[in-house]
Amino acid sequence: MTDRGRAEAEVCRLRHMHTGLYVARTLRHAASDSALVDGVSLLLDRQANAALFDRSSAGRVADAWIALTGDNRIEIEPLEG
Repeated sequence: MTDRGRAEAEVCRLRHMHTGLYVARTLRHAASDSALVDGVSLLLDRQANAALFDRSSAGRVADAWIALTGDNRIEIEPLEG
């Protein structure tokens, strides 16, 4: 497996360093019976509700968090195991 393949396969959470909470997400659907997602909300929640991302997606979500909130105290935390 290449280094990039390993990085893509790595599962991560995003942790807000100041609060110790994790980034969670909720999906909004166009209609109650629709599989089409038309919105995503990011929020801080406890670890049990943390969203899991591959390394590449975690970086993009962290960048979006910083761009939307101006708060750069977010870190990518790889899951061990």
